[in-house]
Amino acid sequence: MSPGQEAFHRDPSRRRVLRAGNQVGKTRAGAAECWWTMLDRHPWRELLGRASVGWVVMPDLNDWPKVSTKLREIEPPGVLDPACRYDTAKGYTYRGARGLMTRNGSLALPKSGTQQQTALAGDTLDWLWYNEPPRESHWGESLSRLAVRGGHAWLEFTPVGKPLGWLRAYLHGDAETGAAGHAEWSETLIELKAANCPHRTPADIAAQVASYSPWEYAQRVEGAWEGVTVDRYLSAFGEGCVVDPDTLPVMERIGLGMDHGEGIGKEFAVLVGWDGFRLWALDEYSAGANSTPATDAAGVLAMLTRWGLTPAHVHLCKGDINSAGKLGAGLSVNDLMEREFARLARMARPPFRIETPAKGRGSVDAGRRTLNNAFISGRAFVLPSCPRLIHACRHWRGGQELKDPVDAYRYIAVEFLDERPSGSSRLTMI
Repeated sequence: MSPGQEAFHRDPSRRRVLRAGNQVGKTRAGAAECWWTMLDRHPWRELLGRASVGWVVMPDLNDWPKVSTKLREIEPPGVLDPACRYDTAKGYTYRGARGLMTRNGSLALPKSGTQQQTALAGDTLDWLWYNEPPRESHWGESLSRLAVRGGHAWLEFTPVGKPLGWLRAYLHGDAETGAAGHAEWSETLIELKAANCPHRTPADIAAQVASYSPWEYAQRVEGAWEGVTVDRYLSAFGEGCVVDPDTLPVMERIGLGMDHGEGIGKEFAVLVGWDGFRLWALDEYSAGANSTPATDAAGVLAMLTRWGLTPAHVHLCKGDINSAGKLGAGLSVNDLMEREFARLARMARPPFRIETPAKGRGSVDAGRRTLNNAFISGRAFVLPSCPRLIHACRHWRGGQELKDPVDAYRYIAVEFLDERPSGSSRLTMI
């Protein structure tokens, strides 16, 4: 047992998280908790004093044989119910169905964290073991099964393969919305290094670490929260697309893309520069919880100022088609934003027009193809000063979640990337 594993096992909290790098023994730690709980003999915590029923929640039910392998490796002798069998292909089965039953009457049932949500309803449980996080909707549904008996839960995972901002906000709170975290959950972090892996050699660990790209290092080695979604729509967006050059090329044109979102505080804007062949996402503006067209316009102008630009430098601006609703009868959000830009610039007319983007049938897929082609061919780059856009490109899977930053970027990006280089006047970035 490594020091990190022992710290996790000794943690007296009823709800625990083990966040770790790859191959540090996190699943084995989860399996140890499972055996101790089912056998009612945990070395560091008081249990129920009786048989228990729990779920092993996995990414998919097809993972049960793999999880069963980890359980089998540390299975205490003589603890299985006579009707419980282990098979290398099927995993543990009890009376022919997937499951684990011990002689003292404890039962563990495998569940999928991605199947129909209704499959997680109905049972009353004593404990939950999450082998990797489930979907956000499945998280609350499964935890509610513990309410009657006041059961405990543990989660072990490496933050790779899916967007986990919702889980981070659930555990630690969300500074953007002001939501508090759930203090009843405690967290143990285990990094991939020799001190935390007594079952492996330093040379073996060094070889594994060396195989990871800088894009994956923080998650797979340090267990950092920010990861990459495997089946993201912008699949060509990789580590080479995020650059922080010492000097930027001379920009021929400056553009703004804006998505107004649905509801107050959803505004997102991205500032881009076009050098005649490549598009550079330079900066972003993200609205606060109580923003208005006035505060949003001021935020966009502040973003321009950070780059030594004025509204007069904006050659093209694209903004989503949204009605202003009660804020302005018969007006669009674009209309109100134009008025605010004119007011802030002390001009009779807006310093630039906000044009509506192409939003016909198939426009989202067409824009996605354009962006992927640009990422692959080295024609589109994003600076680290665009953290929300980077996060969205890493994780967006085509749904509404994370769509606002992608939409704002897509609206303006396709205008440059789908056209031939022009002879526009040149601007030197400051």
